[in-house]
Amino acid sequence: MQFLRMVKSEFRRLTSDKKFLIIFFGVLAAMILIITIYLRSESTAAPLKDIEAEMAKNQQNYELYLSWYKYSVGEGPCPGDPDRPLFIFNGVYWHPGVNYKDVCEYYKHLVDTQTINADYWVPNNLNDARGVYSDYSGVSSMYWITLFTFYPLVLFAVFSAAKMVVAPYEKGKMKNYLAAPVSERAIMGGKLFSLAAVDFIIWFIVFVWGLIFGLFGRPMYKICYTGSGYAVQSLFSSCIIDMFQTLVAMLFISCFTVFLGQFIKKSLPTGVASVLFVVVSFALYMLIIGDSIAGIVEPGEWFGPFPVIGLYQAYYRISDYRLWVVILFHILTCAGMAVFIILWQNRSKLSNRLVKSKT
Repeated sequence: MQFLRMVKSEFRRLTSDKKFLIIFFGVLAAMILIITIYLRSESTAAPLKDIEAEMAKNQQNYELYLSWYKYSVGEGPCPGDPDRPLFIFNGVYWHPGVNYKDVCEYYKHLVDTQTINADYWVPNNLNDARGVYSDYSGVSSMYWITLFTFYPLVLFAVFSAAKMVVAPYEKGKMKNYLAAPVSERAIMGGKLFSLAAVDFIIWFIVFVWGLIFGLFGRPMYKICYTGSGYAVQSLFSSCIIDMFQTLVAMLFISCFTVFLGQFIKKSLPTGVASVLFVVVSFALYMLIIGDSIAGIVEPGEWFGPFPVIGLYQAYYRISDYRLWVVILFHILTCAGMAVFIILWQNRSKLSNRLVKSKT
């Protein structure tokens, strides 16, 4: 009961400053509008032409690579000059050491699924998920939003945690809470719940904004050769998975910021320390992993549940247990920090913090 009273009180406080809310959501709406106009204005690529011809070409390529594969294993005659074998590039869809069989299976996949090369997002090229053709501008813009809103949303989570939970202690506002017949743990529990709700609301706005883009145009897919076949996942479902990971990252870093605030006791240093944590994590992540992750992670590539950054562009398929290990690690760690923060509270400690903040 005390917890619910605290949550209601926190939301009344948050909605009482109408001027701040108007400015904040006005700025957010303006940013969404500007980026939307930018994404639409940049979608000037040519439309697809003669898809049937592309599919016929896939059939020809399949038969061509199949003949070279049979020749390479001694099951057929050479289809060309044996001193100048057909060139196989070590490109986007095939791993180092690719052979004719792999390429043959790729074109067979295109033939069997009645898709074309342009239907598959190039995982190594973050500049263009936006597409070579205008037919893909919707879903690729959706994925652009998914990728490039991760860090702004994480930074918002740091700001909201420092503003909503840490700052009241140093500004004397907590004395109003302490004067009420509400336990210290209910106070902190209500503030953490309200913080999570605010993070969710902002995340949900961005999430829906991106999904609206994805409803238009020709679909795109992620693809990865696993050694035994091709794993395919729609870019639309990938966006949902990646955005869910962004939400988990926001909740994790919010809780981490409040956790730091229990010891630093000042909102600005706490926020800076939390941002530094993200920056250092990113630096270590890139130092350890580099550019190894691209597309749907292949079997054998396992980098573990790296804090916060491990949730960014972790392109595991939804059926891959490693995706859920990463997510579960962050959720359990976040829950552990939340429990610690709530249990840490008692009236004497809160009173001491208020006294120190005034001196």
